[in-house]
This record gives sequence, C-alpha cells and structure tokens, in this order.
Amino acid sequence: MLLWSGGFVAVKLALPHAEPLTLQVMRCAGVLVCLAPLVLIRRTKWARGAAPAHLVRLGLVVQFGSFAATNLAQADAISPAGLALAIALPAILVALLAAGVAGDPPPTRRVWVGLGFGLLGCALAILAAAHGGARGRLGVPARRHARP
Repeated sequence: MLLWSGGFVAVKLALPHAEPLTLQVMRCAGVLVCLAPLVLIRRTKWARGAAPAHLVRLGLVVQFGSFAATNLAQADAISPAGLALAIALPAILVALLAAGVAGDPPPTRRVWVGLGFGLLGCALAILAAAHGGARGRLGVPARRHARP
C-alpha cells in the first residue's frame, strides 16, 4: 500500500523536473525492472492464446491511462480533494453497477468496508482542502482554539 500511494507523492515531487507522461513511462519501466527478476526466479507460467494481448491492452488503458491522467491532473495543480474524488469514484461506481450491468456477484461486506475507508480518505482530503490544506497530524487540519 505504501509503495502504491507513495507514487503520487513521488510524482508531485518530480513534476517540476519532468513532464507528467515521462514520469508515467519511468514509473512503468521501474515496475518492469523490479518485477522481471521475480518472474524469472519464480518461473511464472505465461498466459496463452488471446489472453496476453488482452492483458497488455487492459494494462495500458487501466493502469497506464489512469495513472497518466492523475499525473496530468497533478501537473495542472488539481486539489488533493479533486484527485481523491477522481480516484475513488470509479471504484464505487463499479461496485454499484457491476452486478446489474456485468452480472457479477454483488459486493461483499468486506468490499463495502474497504470502499468506506476510501470514502473516509476522500472526506479527509476534502476537509483538508476546505480548511486551506493539511496542517495537522495525519494530514487533518489542526483546529485552532481561541486563547483567552
């Protein structure tokens, strides 16, 4: 989880020095460099038939495309609240629509708890943005008490 979420911070820190899509290509190349030895060591079985082409297309659209979009959004100075909503809403929409549209089984209680934590994170980001940014512990704005 820290590795995944740390990517957003790394992109934000690197944006003054590189273009958003260049960073995305570098991120994907880094993943390949890190995972290739594991694939070789574990002697992973490769998919056959049409599956590899489908997986490559899916990876390009879902992973590369969505992270490239968040990189571009960060380069255009989207607020943390806006980015949190942009990232959280697709997961919630999929959970709500998958059973009816694709015939998937309905989400379990565990899935809804996970989505609830995601919404809580969004709420914290929105709260922080509404109060001028994250200043307190855990990124939550510190409440200032009036002194007598």
